[in-house]
Amino acid sequence: MHEMGEYDRRACLRAIGAAGAVGVTGIAGVSGNGGATNDAARATQDGSQLSYALQESIVAMDFALAYDFTTNKVTNNVWDTLVTYTYDDPPELTNWLASNVETEGDTSYVYELRDATFHNGEPVTAGDVKASFERIRNPDVASPLSWALENVQEGDDGIEVVDERTVRFNLAEQSAVWRYMPGFVGIGPASAMDEHGVDFGRNPGTTVGSGPFAVESWSQGNQIELVRHDDYWNDDLPMADGITFSIVPEGSSRVTGLSTGEHDVVGNLPPQQWQQVSNMGNARIDRGTTFLEYKLSMQNQREPWQSDKQLRQALAYATNWDQIIENVYFGTAVRQQGPLPQNMRWHNDELDLYGHDPERAQELYDQSGGIDRPIEFIATQGTQARVAVIVQEQWRDALGVEVNVNQMPYEQLLPRIENGEYDIQYDGWGSDYPDPDGQLYSQYNSEFWPPNNNESWYENGEVDDLLEQARTTTDEAEREELYKRIQEIVHDDVPAIWGVLVEQGFGVNESLSFPEVTPMWYWQDVGARVGPQ
Repeated sequence: MHEMGEYDRRACLRAIGAAGAVGVTGIAGVSGNGGATNDAARATQDGSQLSYALQESIVAMDFALAYDFTTNKVTNNVWDTLVTYTYDDPPELTNWLASNVETEGDTSYVYELRDATFHNGEPVTAGDVKASFERIRNPDVASPLSWALENVQEGDDGIEVVDERTVRFNLAEQSAVWRYMPGFVGIGPASAMDEHGVDFGRNPGTTVGSGPFAVESWSQGNQIELVRHDDYWNDDLPMADGITFSIVPEGSSRVTGLSTGEHDVVGNLPPQQWQQVSNMGNARIDRGTTFLEYKLSMQNQREPWQSDKQLRQALAYATNWDQIIENVYFGTAVRQQGPLPQNMRWHNDELDLYGHDPERAQELYDQSGGIDRPIEFIATQGTQARVAVIVQEQWRDALGVEVNVNQMPYEQLLPRIENGEYDIQYDGWGSDYPDPDGQLYSQYNSEFWPPNNNESWYENGEVDDLLEQARTTTDEAEREELYKRIQEIVHDDVPAIWGVLVEQGFGVNESLSFPEVTPMWYWQDVGARVGPQ
């Protein structure tokens, strides 16, 4: 189901891996160094103004296009969603712009809206909710989030305005994961969307949101100014009067800005710079483990992988991920415990990890059919190439397996993956919601071979059936049992060698409070919750 949105975001993740190990992402602003302050720093310490440094420009202000790690840092503060996630670890789904959610039968969900206003002073109504979700489904808008609404019935019967403050969603079939989907869709006024059409939120002056901050000004590629939404329904937010988002491409410049007091919080830093921030004395790294996994995906529809499970298992035991975490991620990642991240509910803790065990690797390799040719590892420069070179050395030293690392630009790598023309590659994926469905369904369902998300080209009919059952039944105990069984099968088949879960970190000035960094940070209003201690 998640073809378009998930694959677009997968391309984003792969591009991140190509550029370098995932680094700190955050808010850049102002602060003192050794007691010195500048004007912006004094403003922040008064709780009035933050400055948020982005590594690159956002795609747009339009909530329908907000589906990457940079754009969402801005738009999450401008748009409210019906539901969102708590700042607990693990995060929990909670009502937000919707004050109450009820189910009617197996396929209808009713949302009651709280008393809220848009940035233009108009009240938030059920008609606005319907218009916002229909914008996601509008093919002219070309939203990468359209996959989230594929289970909503077509036509006017799909989204019903019950009254001014009540909206009903009617699904085509029962779903255990629909409850998460409204957390992706910002709510805007139908009047502004009608006025600006496709250009809504894509040009300065066309954005009218519902979140804790409103757009004051926006210069694409340069700077974005947000100001407090004085009529925001939540009296506790935002914690600052405004945020200035600036584009600061160089990581070293962001670190320098944090040190000198030009920035409050800095982001998108290479992992090797995390310690530098921690040693400043006036700053710290606030960090948390994400759902973002990176793994070695084998092309399981070609030999030698297709018919030789013992060979796949042998290579898993021959891989030393601790070395990769130390030398590529500089300690800013943790070892992933199987096909489902261990920080996600219903992780099967009884599975034996494919730890680094050269003796076991050799034993399994001797029992396998072996490899009679060099293995091609396709990779872009940066993180992928560094991982590939380490794996090349490890497999050669442990088993005598030869690996040819074939580096290429991303534009050449992508069609190779889409056509299955590789032996192994290093890919990343992170669920958009805290449920095993988001991590497992499209990665291990045989209907989702590339150009979709099953980049190991894995095929197991029993797993396909279990994945379908687990996403349709709403019995939580049954779902847990199904997902633990799925993990058992996939773990034993080892279509990929699961590697790391990366950490997300924010370099924060010591004078500021900062929310818990959760695996759902890229769907949360982090900027609205930064303020003086």
